[in-house]
Amino acid sequence: MTTTTDIANHALSLVSEKRLVSMDSPGELAAVVKLHLASSVREVLSNFPWRCARRRATLARLATPPAFGWRHQYQLPADFLRVVSINGSLCGSENRTIFEVEGTVLLTNADNCQIVYVYDILQGGLDSNIGELDALCAEAIYTKLAIALSYTLTQNLQREQVLRSAYETVSQRARSKSQRDALENTVPFYEGETVTASRHGALPFATHHFPFTTF
Repeated sequence: MTTTTDIANHALSLVSEKRLVSMDSPGELAAVVKLHLASSVREVLSNFPWRCARRRATLARLATPPAFGWRHQYQLPADFLRVVSINGSLCGSENRTIFEVEGTVLLTNADNCQIVYVYDILQGGLDSNIGELDALCAEAIYTKLAIALSYTLTQNLQREQVLRSAYETVSQRARSKSQRDALENTVPFYEGETVTASRHGALPFATHHFPFTTF
């Protein structure tokens, strides 16, 4: 299982620094890693709708409505970082703005509010949820951390630029994987046909064979 020490040591290897025994190791190196770790993790998670770091919540509507612009405001979870979908609509799928996030509240005209969101995996402590990250997300985090460490530890601007390019490559791979996952999770639908899938993992069945599709 991935730990924050694993993330730190991957990042340190990218900047040619020695490894840490643990995040509590004495000395300046561990202190510098700790300084940049949390911000690197949260920046990466906030920049992409990672499937490995999602939660669902039904938000509580606050008694006091917004001063103007929206009918309702809802309290966001303490570990909230980014909205993935709201009331079943994926962010970016609408041609109009259906909500705004301001500080710790979500503003919308909807009378009820259910969201899927990316959560802060460090909310419960350094290693409480880091093991849930998939390999690609972990790679993005330790590459981002390496960027932060590069100049601090080595003052090597050329290496920093190489790491920034590597981070962009990881980000593109994540976008491609997300698109593939979305396609693989869809079921062909035919006009006049009703398809029902079990919430407990059962596959939908139809009375005919689905055509093979290559993505």
